[in-house]
Amino acid sequence: VRQDFIRNLTSEDLDINSDAKGEERYITTAQASYSPFERLRLTGEYRWDQVSNRSSSFIDNHSQSIALQAAYKVTDNITLLIKDQATLQGKANNQLTGGFDYNLNDKTSISLLETWGDKGTSTLFGLSHKTSEDTSIYVNYNMSKDSSQTTLGQSKQIDKDTSIRQEKSFFSNEEDGDGASDVLIVDKTINKNSNLSASYERSQFYNKGYTTTRDAASATYTFNKKDKISFTTKGEYRYDKSTNGRDHQVLTYNRFKYYLTENLQALAHANYSITYDTNVQDRLAEFGEFRFGFAYRPVKSDRFNALTQYKFFMDKSPASQSDSYSNVQERRAHIASLEFAYDINKYIQLVEKGAVKLNRERAIPRDYTNSITSLWVNRLNLHIDDKWNLGCEYRILAEYETETHKQGFLIELDR
Repeated sequence: VRQDFIRNLTSEDLDINSDAKGEERYITTAQASYSPFERLRLTGEYRWDQVSNRSSSFIDNHSQSIALQAAYKVTDNITLLIKDQATLQGKANNQLTGGFDYNLNDKTSISLLETWGDKGTSTLFGLSHKTSEDTSIYVNYNMSKDSSQTTLGQSKQIDKDTSIRQEKSFFSNEEDGDGASDVLIVDKTINKNSNLSASYERSQFYNKGYTTTRDAASATYTFNKKDKISFTTKGEYRYDKSTNGRDHQVLTYNRFKYYLTENLQALAHANYSITYDTNVQDRLAEFGEFRFGFAYRPVKSDRFNALTQYKFFMDKSPASQSDSYSNVQERRAHIASLEFAYDINKYIQLVEKGAVKLNRERAIPRDYTNSITSLWVNRLNLHIDDKWNLGCEYRILAEYETETHKQGFLIELDR
């Protein structure tokens, strides 16, 4: 059982961009699973979501729903699944899903799921077949009210260290249009610590009279030496050619972990992307996220664990975009956080989390604005026995420029 409660302390001074002005919100979820015998597993879930406006004392949004699922293993090769979701109150979203997984033999398997609901029907079908010891082929088909996608694929083990995968997809979407894509992926094990992966994709999209052709290439290198050092670096280049112009996009993802001692680790992440339009010589977008921190996780005595990190975030919209008064053209943020967990005894654990965010943004037509936000989380975990755990959490969120404060609590029961 889990409940979230969020309340604004001062509705009069809320930020105008807040998503929950003058509101109280309760979200309660309860889930239970039971296996009356080995081949059958039953799962039930209840959800209650209520949003009220304190200033006018009426319920703006109140919804309740329940879901029941049964998975039955008829034989070692056949599993049946049925799930029913019903809306008790609020906007109707009733659904009924039925399907199965069937291993025809040791080489071929099929799966089928069908969903009927207030928002339409959807079908998911899959077929895979092992043509030889090192080669497999597969087909996946997904269709719903507004979209459909068919994927044909083949995977082959070239040798013990190298595998290759090819996929061709055809898709249609009411919002994005129609299209097709071809993907080639090669995975290579260099040695026991290193892996290399490379991929190439050519795709075409057709939407509202416009055609876009995309070429994308990426490479990923991973190194992992147990209890010493590990890092992953990925680079990707995309080229989009359409009736409207030509866009170049470069993306990079990097993750690093180094063991200073067996108990102390240094962590770093760096993600960056930039998109450029060569027709108008304009930067369409730029995004960056950089993090660095330390994690203290004792191996021999783990009563106390801690994590601290610093994060820098930047997000820039097109320099020429000036048609939306609500658009944030540029945002930069510095975030510092610290959290720790301490086992008071074998039954009680104390968890504390704190963070401070310094934000600077520019929204058209205003100039730069600065803000400072802090978050403080207090939590107690109670280990009742081997099956039951109880968690109690209290949070305080403060935005100092607008003098906005929010608080909420959570009670969680796990089994």
